[in-house]
Amino acid sequence: MVLRLALISIAGALLGGCMMGHDCGGNGMCGGGSGPAGGCRASSDCPNGEQCSTSNTCVSSQPPRACASDAQCRAGEYCDAATGACRPGTPCTVESDCAIGENCDPSRALCVPSSEPTCGELGSEAECASRSDCRPIYAGTECSCGADCTCEGGEPGCVCQSFEFFRCADV
Repeated sequence: MVLRLALISIAGALLGGCMMGHDCGGNGMCGGGSGPAGGCRASSDCPNGEQCSTSNTCVSSQPPRACASDAQCRAGEYCDAATGACRPGTPCTVESDCAIGENCDPSRALCVPSSEPTCGELGSEAECASRSDCRPIYAGTECSCGADCTCEGGEPGCVCQSFEFFRCADV
């Protein structure tokens, strides 16, 4: 088992990818930490004030700062209301940069935990239609526009036999 974990760690480090169930952040590193592009192997690979974690990312070597608001945290961190401590966030520019259970806060450009799913995370038409900030998107099925054209639905002259819920989008 130890040999297998060592081989997984070496393979992950060589490929620069994420290992053992960790999600890659916007910078291509597991857990969204900072540091060299392929992760770190030792704390000497990290900037001052950071150390190499067991997931091969550079994380602050300082204990989490107590906070009551995001303004009390360092750049790249958010105030976790549940613990009252600053936590590192994953950089984001759009919602799809964040893992499920997190939302992109555009004012900070960070993924932060959220109990409210985003529109794109909703899986049913009923859930989507029940929220004023979301709108259902439909896709046509068995669409045609004549013998010499191809359509996928929505194009001028395209006629579809029916429409089905496709996804949920922001209003």
